[in-house]
Amino acid sequence: LYTELTHREKQTINIEKKQKIAVKCASLINDHDTIFIGSGTTSDLIFDYIKARHVNIITNSISVFNRLKDQENYEVVLSGGRFRGRTGTFVGYFSNKLLKDIKVNKAFVGTNGIDHLNITTANEEEGNGLHTILDNAKEKYVLADSSKFGAQAFFTFYYVQDVTAIITDSSISNQLLTYYNRVSAIIKS
Repeated sequence: LYTELTHREKQTINIEKKQKIAVKCASLINDHDTIFIGSGTTSDLIFDYIKARHVNIITNSISVFNRLKDQENYEVVLSGGRFRGRTGTFVGYFSNKLLKDIKVNKAFVGTNGIDHLNITTANEEEGNGLHTILDNAKEKYVLADSSKFGAQAFFTFYYVQDVTAIITDSSISNQLLTYYNRVSAIIKS
């Protein structure tokens, strides 16, 4: 059974793997892209590696927002809504209402676990927001270090076959790599 850790607790787990995933995500971001960066400790690190000079960024994460808000070359939109302190995420009706109206070139979202074809999260309100923004993205990227494969959280918010790629680290087993490459792309960092 999946137990959700707080954002602070997750910041100390699999740091090197998360950094490599963040580097790969950042390399996919181009000048003048409009992107969504979701909440999560891997997502928090993307900013450290972005080389694109002018990017429009939408987020539902207070920590992503705080890292980007003072950067003059980035336009940053925070979704607002009800604040979920455990993960530092804005959720609920008001957040989802904004996300329904936004179209992005690329969305980068984390997950608590990928079980077979199910991409899962511990909270259905967060999951509903992620589902909405993925539906509104041209390119849909799920960030999952290798420890997330085989883990199942409470709520399935998307399916592997419907994303552009899962970005993971090089520790993913060959068996899992083969399995997931049959239905979606796996990008190893």
